[in-house]
Amino acid sequence: MAKSAASTVLLVCCLLASGSLNTITMKIAFTMSGTAANGKTEPFQKPWFITFVMFVAMSLALAFDRSMWRCGKAGVAGQEPLLDASPGGAGGAKEGSPLSWRKKVVMVSIPAFFDILATGLCSTGFLFIPASVWQLLRGAEM
Repeated sequence: MAKSAASTVLLVCCLLASGSLNTITMKIAFTMSGTAANGKTEPFQKPWFITFVMFVAMSLALAFDRSMWRCGKAGVAGQEPLLDASPGGAGGAKEGSPLSWRKKVVMVSIPAFFDILATGLCSTGFLFIPASVWQLLRGAEM
C-alpha cells in the first residue's frame, strides 16, 4: 500500500513538473525572434504552428499505441481496458465482441479534436497574458 502511495506522489510531482516545463518552453518559443525574408527582425508568434507540431506528435503516438495494442492482444495480467466492451459498458459492443483498435480511435477522435482546438485557442491567448496567469487558467479548466 505504501509503495502505491509513493508512486502516486511521484507521478503527481512529475505531472506538475512537466506542466510547468510545457509553459516555460512555450513562453520561450513565443519570445524568440527571427529574421524575415525582407531582412526585418520579427517575433515568433505563431500559436497555430505550435499546435500543429503538437498534433503531429500526438499522431505519431498513434503508431506507438497501435503497436502496443497488437503486442497486448494476448492480455497482460493486471491491465483493464479503458473502453468497456460489455453490454452495459461505455463501448456499447455486443457481448464477446471486443472493440477494434480502429473503432476505439474513432471514438477518441471527437474529444481529441476539441482538445487540439482548445490548445490552439489557449496558445493564441498565451501571446497576450503572462505565463503565470495562463498556468492558473489551464488549471481551472480541469
